[in-house]
Amino acid sequence: MIRAIALIVVLVLASTASAFPVIFDNITPNGGPLFTSGDIQASQKDSGFGFDAGVADDFVLPSSPDDSGDWRINQVNWIGRFITGTPTPIPTFNIIFWPDDNSGHPAGSDAAGLPPKYSEALAIYSNVPASSGPGGGGSTSFEYSATLPDAFEAADGVRYWIEIQANVNFPPLWGVEMTNLTQLGRPHSGYDLFFTPFWSESAALHDTAFTLGGNPVPEPTSLIILMLGLPLLRRFIRG
Repeated sequence: MIRAIALIVVLVLASTASAFPVIFDNITPNGGPLFTSGDIQASQKDSGFGFDAGVADDFVLPSSPDDSGDWRINQVNWIGRFITGTPTPIPTFNIIFWPDDNSGHPAGSDAAGLPPKYSEALAIYSNVPASSGPGGGGSTSFEYSATLPDAFEAADGVRYWIEIQANVNFPPLWGVEMTNLTQLGRPHSGYDLFFTPFWSESAALHDTAFTLGGNPVPEPTSLIILMLGLPLLRRFIRG
């Protein structure tokens, strides 16, 4: 019996320490990336010309297996493409989580020629390093992966919006790749240099290609059970 309990604790600890599993997939259910899409919009913070362009897409996390109903988002993976210019390494990205404005649009909307109202964002992760590799859509396509410096806590069943923005100066021009289909709402974009208001709904039935990785947030009672099992784990390890 003691060995069985200790084994359960080992499995719980192993799952906690493992790589972050995907908790939301915006690529596979949408038929994969649409590499030939002409609907891709710029999502880039440029310090040379000084423009702010962004694309936000919505997500709803499934029911949490824990009674808390909450998730920790630790990792973001996405596919991006250079719209114009020669592909260049992108050192960092801004990853921004927006709440829904309760009408199917991301919060932070502002008039043409103005950046979004960042004070309404739920979390802003600036200058996050990301690994990159070939994206499968030719020489301008890349896959990216970034681990957030601090987990973003999100409730299950609630609509959020994520904006992934490259920190690179024009040229080139970069954007998040589109998928063949769409789930939930359509992406929204803005571009202060070209007077596209934040947030303007996309006319095309495509989504942005990203996945989210993380783990459920355990309830305090779950943590208590885990802590009670640790002494048994130590005894099991010692034999």
